[in-house]
Amino acid sequence: MEWREFTTEEYPELLDGNIGCCVSKSWGVYIKMLLDSFEWDREQSPEMSGLRVKQIKEKFGSLRVYCDVSTLSDVDKARVFAKIEMIDAICSSTCIECGSHEDVLNTTKQDGGWLSPRCPLHR
Repeated sequence: MEWREFTTEEYPELLDGNIGCCVSKSWGVYIKMLLDSFEWDREQSPEMSGLRVKQIKEKFGSLRVYCDVSTLSDVDKARVFAKIEMIDAICSSTCIECGSHEDVLNTTKQDGGWLSPRCPLHR
């Protein structure tokens, strides 16, 4: 499985401290969409400048994005969480190995390992 890394060099203000993150390459395109969307929000609205991403990871076959939204209004918080929920729904139905969206189930690989979404070919 190939991996896609996101670093503080790409998103110096958005990614908090030294976090960076590494996700399967098949999910990488969706994480990039999310981070780019957050960056755009921060550039367009001074109220969103306090948004910081603390952690991004794959867990139990779905996406986890932890953010500091303490300085945001309730409306902006709702917007952030809606974007995370949308990207999680896409990732949860995307095979972690190949990126297929066909008949994806959240299963463990036959040799054991982590619970993750996989297409019939990679189960």
